[in-house]
Amino acid sequence: MVTSPEMISFEDGVITATQYLCENGGALSAPKVVFDVTKVKGGVPSYTYEFVDAATGVSLGNGSEYTLPNLAGGTYYVKVKDASGSCETSTVSVTVVPAFELTGLSVTTTTSATCVVDEGDTHYGEHYGFILQVQT
Repeated sequence: MVTSPEMISFEDGVITATQYLCENGGALSAPKVVFDVTKVKGGVPSYTYEFVDAATGVSLGNGSEYTLPNLAGGTYYVKVKDASGSCETSTVSVTVVPAFELTGLSVTTTTSATCVVDEGDTHYGEHYGFILQVQT
């Protein structure tokens, strides 16, 4: 009698994510999405797994954790396949909120932009002044 393995299932907490946090000195921490393979059940061990960007469907690589490369945040899940290759499924997704949201941008010139050119000399001078205000 041939039996097939149980479907792959996950215990709570199989995928977790940290958020952007201010660390000592004001630097932002790099969030991570972490996959706990010990919380995978069913199928035929050992498992292969890859992180996937839920918005684009793009594979982000294998391993037990993925470190976000930028400040945009995003939603991620892990695709899991068992050793037999016949069982494949995905975890629930987790979301890392963006480090900040730009809601407005204002540029005000404080000094007119000027260029000074001395025809008798090869020296060129430029002077610009502006203030950039970012509203979050």
